[in-house]
Amino acid sequence: MSALETYLDKMQDDAAALEAIAQAMRALSTRDEEDARALMTELAEKAFNLSRGLNNGLDIVNLPKGAIA
Repeated sequence: MSALETYLDKMQDDAAALEAIAQAMRALSTRDEEDARALMTELAEKAFNLSRGLNNGLDIVNLPKGAIA
């Protein structure tokens, strides 16, 4: 697998994780328990971190060396 394919595969894995987090947060949003709110806060923090990484990682300046060959 080329460096670009490996790189894009990681970005896709992160995007899939972000989607799963969003689905879990949507499910938890209908619950009233304090634990559900606390878990949603933690999931939101993880989502923010993943989305920041995706935004930074998909910047063309950050492509792995040799990816555009």
